[in-house]
Amino acid sequence: MNMPIDLAQLVDQIQPVNTVLLFGSGSSIPSGAPSTSKIVDHLSKRLNIQDEKFTLAEIASLIEKRDSRRRLVTEIRSLFAFLRPSGGLLNLPLYDWKSLYTTNYDELIEEAYKLKSKDLTTYASNFDFTTWYN
Repeated sequence: MNMPIDLAQLVDQIQPVNTVLLFGSGSSIPSGAPSTSKIVDHLSKRLNIQDEKFTLAEIASLIEKRDSRRRLVTEIRSLFAFLRPSGGLLNLPLYDWKSLYTTNYDELIEEAYKLKSKDLTTYASNFDFTTWYN
């Protein structure tokens, strides 16, 4: 049987050099990034798509097919153009984490490392792994 662990106890046991951090879209919201539902709402309004409760993947596919991938990317990028890391993201470079992974559209983590003048190697696709190790 798994026993719950007190959050303070967990924090005390974390060793950054042995810890892998995983970030989803919620980690960027305190820095001003839109939630998935806000991205869908923005795309629906800007590109005149009737709100039928589409998921982000569905509305993105519709826009790409109807308009173009360039239009889709341009609209999504406009939502992230002026973001700056804040809160906990600014503290990430203070520790030597084993690894960091994110599914985010933004580059707030990368920006936090740049602000602290700390190196961070990034991979955006499987292609990056083959070029890095060849």
